Amino acid sequence: MRMIGAASLVAICGMLSCAPVQAEWTPPFKGNDTGGIIAAQAAARAAPDGHTLFITTNTTQSANPHLFKKLPYDPVGDFAPLAAIARGTMVLVVPTSSPYRTVAGHARPPPRRPAAATTARASPASAPAAPA
Repeated sequence: MRMIGAASLVAICGMLSCAPVQAEWTPPFKGNDTGGIIAAQAAARAAPDGHTLFITTNTTQSANPHLFKKLPYDPVGDFAPLAAIARGTMVLVVPTSSPYRTVAGHARPPPRRPAAATTARASPASAPAAPA
């Protein structure tokens, strides 16, 4: 079985969810090191032979249709949902040395050297990237 999705928390949750039935599947699950639109397109184009499992987040299925004019897959017509396997929480954190203590303060530009401000996120195409 091919499991399409980046080596991320989504893929880890997928592997853990599939672990109980792993021994019954031949060949065993293998990850595909892609994510986002590329993974959704690969899953949508995969042969309908029961050997492809696409584990994703709301980004590919509900956000992308609003972010991109054209997608190489149909988020509704190309996929059949099987189960929700995880829920997550996103948090906004700053170093303890940061002058910011509130979200409102973080939303304003830094007082000096605005080019020096940085953000970090899971990946450029991840859901946490949207507000950045």
